[in-house]
Amino acid sequence: MADDGKIYIIITDKLPAGTSSPGAPGMATTPSGAAATGTKNNIIMDYAAHEFFNLIKKEVGVVINYNLNNIGNFTGDYITQRHINETRTILSDITSLGIAAVAGAKFGGVPGAIIATVVQATGLVTSAVVNYNLNQVQNTKVNYEIDQLKDRSGLNTLRDGSRGTLN
Repeated sequence: MADDGKIYIIITDKLPAGTSSPGAPGMATTPSGAAATGTKNNIIMDYAAHEFFNLIKKEVGVVINYNLNNIGNFTGDYITQRHINETRTILSDITSLGIAAVAGAKFGGVPGAIIATVVQATGLVTSAVVNYNLNQVQNTKVNYEIDQLKDRSGLNTLRDGSRGTLN
């Protein structure tokens, strides 16, 4: 440990001054034999447990998402389906803001948390505005196509000569 209370790790191919072999006191050595094998087995077991947990988490998520996304199809209650989707979107946005705040706080304290949250919120607002505009454009296209079909089929009751008018 240095005088300032911090631990410094220096990686070099040269031995420190005053030492004659890599096993000298103060030098970290790698375990050999059974100890090294045990460490490797622990690392492999930890990795396998981590991967198994992620696999189970992913599969449970797939099942939950499938069931939540098909409530309208299974029950015919499409209003509830829409409310669930809106709630999931809101929860996802809140979670992403929280994660951004924690990550910002970890790297930059309170100012980092504020900056990360503002950046994430800006991205969410931008995404919401873009999605709103895309929906508006899509609705405009559909309405235009409906108007064109009405005109072609003679079902536009707002024009003279169409079916259903007296003129």
